[in-house]
Amino acid sequence: MERIRKALERRPPRRILVVRLSALGDVLHCLPALTALRMTFPEARIGWVTESLSASLLEGHPDLERVIRFPRKEIARDLPRVRTGVAAFERAEQFVSELRLHAYDLLLEFQGNLRSAAIAALARAQIRVGHHRRETKEFPWLVRASRPRTPAGEVHQVEKNLFLIRALGYRGSVTAGRLPAYTAEVCRIGAALDLGRGAPTILHPFVSAFGRFKEWPEERFAQLARGLAERGHRVLLTAALEDRPRRDRILALAGDAALAAPETASVRELAALLRLARLVVAADTGPLHIAAAAGVPVVGLFGPKDPKRYGPFGDGTAVLRGIVPCSPCRLRRCDHAICMQAIAVSDVLAACEATVGVPIPAAGG
Repeated sequence: MERIRKALERRPPRRILVVRLSALGDVLHCLPALTALRMTFPEARIGWVTESLSASLLEGHPDLERVIRFPRKEIARDLPRVRTGVAAFERAEQFVSELRLHAYDLLLEFQGNLRSAAIAALARAQIRVGHHRRETKEFPWLVRASRPRTPAGEVHQVEKNLFLIRALGYRGSVTAGRLPAYTAEVCRIGAALDLGRGAPTILHPFVSAFGRFKEWPEERFAQLARGLAERGHRVLLTAALEDRPRRDRILALAGDAALAAPETASVRELAALLRLARLVVAADTGPLHIAAAAGVPVVGLFGPKDPKRYGPFGDGTAVLRGIVPCSPCRLRRCDHAICMQAIAVSDVLAACEATVGVPIPAAGG
C-alpha cells in the first residue's frame, strides 16, 4: 500500500470508483470515507456502484459525479422467467456497459464479498484497493487488489472504511458523512408534516424481513409512544408498505399518543421525513442510520449486533443494548430474541430525554 500511496501522490487519480452495494446502513457508513476521499483527491471525478435502493439515496451527492445502479434484485427477479429472461440479460449488459464507460485510475472495494469482487473485476481500473483479507467475507483472492498490511481491527465500520483512505494518504480526523439535500422531497414532506405544530419524534419499529429478530416488541413501542406523548412529544410512526398492518396494531395500542407519518413514495422521501424530525427511535435498520447521517438525534435499539461496530455514528446518537450472554451474535434468525426483550421502556424514555436535551416535563408533572 505504501507504494500505491506514493504513486498516487506523484500522479493523483483523475477518476475514482467506489464499490459498496448494500445494505443501506453499510452504504451510509461509507459516507465519511467518501468525504475523506474527496479531501484527499479534490480534483478527482468519483463514481459509486451500488444497488438500486441505495443508488436513489446517493444520487445528487455533492462529492459524486455519477452513481451506477447495479440492478441485482431486478435481474434475480426476471432471470428465471421465460418471458422476462431476455430482459434480465439486457439489464446486466446495460449495467456492464455503464460500469465500463470510463477507465478508472483507482477503485475502492469496501464490501469484500463475492458479488462486489465480481463487479470490481469487471470494472476497468488501473489500481484496486480493498480491505485486509481477514476482513473480507468471500474469496478475496478473486480480485487482484492492494490491501493494508494489517486489518483495521475491532473498530466501527466508519473507522474501518476510513482505514483504507488513511492508507492512501488521508491524515485528517474522522469526518462527518453527508447526504444530498433532497430539496424537492423536503419541501413536499415538510408541507405534509405541518411543521407549525413542531418537529415530530419519529418511531420506526420495523426492520427488513430477513432480520425480524432485531425488532423491539410492538407493545413496547406503543408504551414508548404513550410515554413520549405525555412528555410533550408529537409522535409519528413510519413503516414500509408491507409493515403497515403491524404499524396499525401499534397505533391501536398507543391510542391517541401517536399517528401514522405521511406516506413516503421513495427512500429519498423517507430520508427527507427523517431529516425533519426532532428525534428518531429505531432498531438496527436503515432509517436509523439515515437519520444519524442527516444529523438528527437518534436512539438506536440493539441486541444481536454490536453497536460499537454497527451502531449509528455521529454526534447526538445514543444506543441502548440488550445485555444477555449470547449478544452480540452472528445469527440470521432467532426464535426468542431475548436481547431485544431485555431493553426496558423506561430506559428508552430516559435516553430520548437525554438525547434531545432538557427533559420535557410529563403532563401534569
